Amino acid sequence: MPRRLGPVLSLSGLAPLAPVGLLLLSQAAGWLSVTRLVPLESMLASLPLAAVLLVARLVLVRFDEGWVDRPATKVGFVLHSLLVLALTVANPFTAIYSFVGYLDGGRWFRGRWATGVVVVTAVLCAFGQAGGLYGLRDIPGGIGRPGRGERGDRHLHGASGAQA
Repeated sequence: MPRRLGPVLSLSGLAPLAPVGLLLLSQAAGWLSVTRLVPLESMLASLPLAAVLLVARLVLVRFDEGWVDRPATKVGFVLHSLLVLALTVANPFTAIYSFVGYLDGGRWFRGRWATGVVVVTAVLCAFGQAGGLYGLRDIPGGIGRPGRGERGDRHLHGASGAQA
């Protein structure tokens, strides 16, 4: 009897391949956004990362059963998360794929590890949704950008940043 992830999604049939589709969708979204949101160089850099992640995901689909709470699964999750982070730096649309961490956490982990997987997944999704490094770079006070006014509080003291 297959384990269930909620009332609709089960691990039988095509459901384990859903992350592959999400990975392909995230890459397509990145390529459709080249020059407007994602630099061409970043998308080119994302290709080998996405290929490695695709192979890793297909291996997970093939050997899904019996991986619950094993040490190799924990090491695999850490490596997977680092790869997703690197891919999200290159292509913020990887946040579309990052969501699968919620499913993986419930499928392969118990206890504290399951909670940790949810937290890591939330951070990876938020990083991508914020636009990755490009989004963080473009906000006032973000990475590589000075804040507004002396203390970054221009909005509190008018356009000049001077106190009244």
